[in-house]
Amino acid sequence: MRIESIVLFLSVVEKGSISCAARSSYISQQGASSVIKSLEHDLGVELFERTGTALQLTAAGERIAQEASSVVSSYRRMQTVAALGRAASDGGAGPVRVVTTPHAMNVLSPIFEAYREAVAVDEPFVFVEQGIFDIVRAYPALDPEALYLVNVPTFMNAIIGRIGPAFDPLVVSELMLYCGPGSPFSERRQIARSELAGVRIACYNEALLIRLVRHLLKGVEGADISTSTSNLELLGRLIDDPRTVSFTDSLSLFLNGLPEGHACVSIEDGVRFVTGVLGPVRDPAAERFVSFFRRYLETVCADYGKRFPLAWPPAPAAVDAG
Repeated sequence: MRIESIVLFLSVVEKGSISCAARSSYISQQGASSVIKSLEHDLGVELFERTGTALQLTAAGERIAQEASSVVSSYRRMQTVAALGRAASDGGAGPVRVVTTPHAMNVLSPIFEAYREAVAVDEPFVFVEQGIFDIVRAYPALDPEALYLVNVPTFMNAIIGRIGPAFDPLVVSELMLYCGPGSPFSERRQIARSELAGVRIACYNEALLIRLVRHLLKGVEGADISTSTSNLELLGRLIDDPRTVSFTDSLSLFLNGLPEGHACVSIEDGVRFVTGVLGPVRDPAAERFVSFFRRYLETVCADYGKRFPLAWPPAPAAVDAG
């Protein structure tokens, strides 16, 4: 019995649908059904009632789901502690001064939170937000005591050329369509960029995210951002309208999951960005966190790395002026 099977089972329970759980796990519906049947065989019980159109837990399935949730939480916690490794005994390191972009701050927030929980420090971070273009303009005259974590779009050849080997890539993410309940896209596995023509698009007002979205929409006649806002409550209300879509990214989807009824859809020939460290890491506290970050990606995010393998620098065909 694999932990991935238990995670998929809980995803089916949460979403009430094998097909929805399969999409969020990047596997086929047939593959997801096979995993659930194998899990039932291993446990010796039926987990779901298979009569009628709705998928409901059996009495045994309900009890197992409660235990499975505890098992997965404990397993994730164990992975987080393991990711800290020998650095857990380094009690002398102070907080990490992290200079990062608002976009990277949002994408990486679950990893920052996991580190907080793993270390015995009241607040292990001091954050300074800067735009990616400000950081790149300042390079190489960066603060030697700070850790620079940035998201670099794979199509921005000017930035890629400027930072060169000073950029240490860690993980790749892909822009994904994000839609609410009732959206005509919610049952799709993938859409073409051209299908966004004339669609109402709402987007969080952050410079790099806007640049990613505009690059995605470039050349699609009738496709543009209708609303950009920093008001998360307003953005949520807009997305709840089935006529409106927004965007998230594959790593955020993997780390955070989705609210009930919402969906993420892959986009053909999608836009990608790579998260990594810019410049040397000299501070012991920063070295400790980067080591944790790498191990976290290797363990907690191992399945993600298989679905989205990192390749850097990007292939020439993927690069243009942005």
